[in-house]
Amino acid sequence: MAMANILCCMALSIPFGLLGDRFGMRNSMLLGCISIFASVMLLLAFREFPLLLASFILLGVGSSSFSILLQPLYASHFKGKEMDRAFGVMGFVSLASNALGSLLGYIPPALMSFQSLSLAEAY
Repeated sequence: MAMANILCCMALSIPFGLLGDRFGMRNSMLLGCISIFASVMLLLAFREFPLLLASFILLGVGSSSFSILLQPLYASHFKGKEMDRAFGVMGFVSLASNALGSLLGYIPPALMSFQSLSLAEAY
């Protein structure tokens, strides 16, 4: 289910780029905002798997719409070899933050399981 966001973002980044060029970045970003809003509403309202999956897919749609604006904006600050390093650093920070978030999310349940701590004590 969590991969639905990433796969959808990957699959729709190029089409959103084309839509952004054809209909304007503003309109693509508005569609992304609507998609993210719908995703959050589904997450807050439902707990069934198909609706949670739809929520993550909508989140991927929103993420891909924002990537068409943010990636070129980021790239405009760098030239030549600096751009290679800048995107390398951005990829590293993105992967490291995802890994760190997963690790930090694992620590409290592990403490509760192995150390017999309460939920409040583990956090």
